[in-house]
Amino acid sequence: MNDEMNNSELITNTIDTYVNLQRIKAVNTCDNSELDYQIKVTEAKLSALGVNVKDYNYITVLIKMQIIL
Repeated sequence: MNDEMNNSELITNTIDTYVNLQRIKAVNTCDNSELDYQIKVTEAKLSALGVNVKDYNYITVLIKMQIIL
């Protein structure tokens, strides 16, 4: 049971990180290769945890529309 809780927390924290990186990217006005790299790494972590990142791509659209900032 404890391992499940830890895995759940890890997934939640990684999703939070992904959302935060997408928020930064949405307001970024220049090319930022480090930001792009961090997003790709976070996407890979989420994928390894069994989270379909494509389900979260709508977050980028909402952020760009300034619905969730």
